[in-house]
Amino acid sequence: MTLENRKGRRETCFQKINRRQFLKSAVGVTGCLAVGESIFSGGVAPAFAKGKVNMTYWSRDYNQNDAKKYADEFVKLHPEYSIKVEGLPYAGMYEKLSTALMGGKAADLISCSLAWVAQFSEMGVLYSLDKQWERDIPKADRDDYFPGGISYCTYKGRLYGTPWRVDGNMLIWSVDAFKEAGIDPSKGPDTWEEVIEYGKKLTIREGENIKQYGLCMYGKPAFGFLNWYMAPLVWAYGGDFVDDKVTRSRCNEKPVIDAFKYSADLNNRLKIANPPAFSYGWSDISPILAKRATAILFGHQANFNIIWKVTPDMKLGAGPFPRGPAGRFSKADGWCHVIPKTANLEDIWPFCVYLQDPMRQAVLTVGAPGRKAGLAHPKYEIFKKDPLIRYAGGSGADTAVVRGLETHPLGPRIGEEIGRCAAEAWEGKLSPQEAALKGHEKVTTILKTG
Repeated sequence: MTLENRKGRRETCFQKINRRQFLKSAVGVTGCLAVGESIFSGGVAPAFAKGKVNMTYWSRDYNQNDAKKYADEFVKLHPEYSIKVEGLPYAGMYEKLSTALMGGKAADLISCSLAWVAQFSEMGVLYSLDKQWERDIPKADRDDYFPGGISYCTYKGRLYGTPWRVDGNMLIWSVDAFKEAGIDPSKGPDTWEEVIEYGKKLTIREGENIKQYGLCMYGKPAFGFLNWYMAPLVWAYGGDFVDDKVTRSRCNEKPVIDAFKYSADLNNRLKIANPPAFSYGWSDISPILAKRATAILFGHQANFNIIWKVTPDMKLGAGPFPRGPAGRFSKADGWCHVIPKTANLEDIWPFCVYLQDPMRQAVLTVGAPGRKAGLAHPKYEIFKKDPLIRYAGGSGADTAVVRGLETHPLGPRIGEEIGRCAAEAWEGKLSPQEAALKGHEKVTTILKTG
């Protein structure tokens, strides 16, 4: 089938490729396809450029080798393409992307944090992918994406990214620590009040020293503390940091103040949580559990592999985040692919589609894939076989939610400021109420000045 001619660059999509090869290698589809049946809406596949395409793909550093493998596979199928893969570390990545996008020097395809999509979209440096998404991806495959990932990638009603990793909150604990404390290891604390009860039982003191803390979370950057701990807690208390339209701060309201107090008490009054939380990055907390310096992590699926690298046979349990008066909440986060306006959209899109295969996503991510079908990958079998960690097989992404702040251009900046205020309460520099009100003032200023 011939696609429309787009400025002389579009052509019959199967003149340059073997149809059977592409059907097998492009977007992953659950069912079997008859020979000659297209997996793309309208019975067509993305068209490929007539001339040579030299493109650069900025992947994450941890999946650079796999990204290179998929780029080589794609080029073998489509020799008109040449793809250079560069892996970027998380540290400094936001600054690099911002500078490159604004300066017109970004790669043609970029791995981007879901939290940055709204800001980059507002800057006007990313392509909207709505036309390509509707044209080339069947509805069944579009519906296969975790909703949180699509919500993050949608700004002002338009899609700007394709999620390849979506994580949700979960509790992870040491089974042996639970057994030694006389706690049933088959389930974690169900409420935020029970978190304190568990934390007290699991904290092991030796004189004035603490050998094992009950709880551990990370707070470096401070946005991480807000993202992976404070937001679900505040939501469970029935509050939020801003109103639904992100026009007014709500940090001065009781649910937020209560959440600040709850958090600070874990460290200052109860002393059941690892005190240097704001010195820990995400990857730092897994070895702490692996070495039994703590018993429960506030984490997500990607923590498991790091724990097992340190202590290979450690028995773990997993469960959902606790519930509060307003319910139980998990916050979505993750990564997506975006295409900057300095690239040729129709040239880059076919490789982006290629990477959307759920099994490729499962290989690229250290957490959960952007699509539910990716959880069928063999790497997730370990979760399905062990009833104590079966919850982690769904990644928590299947219940994770996204609210107004997460899809607003000022979201990362506001989140970082609130996180810093939470750190001052945690460290006892300010009372919880003072810290919450300081956050309220900072958020109000940001919303007024932009």
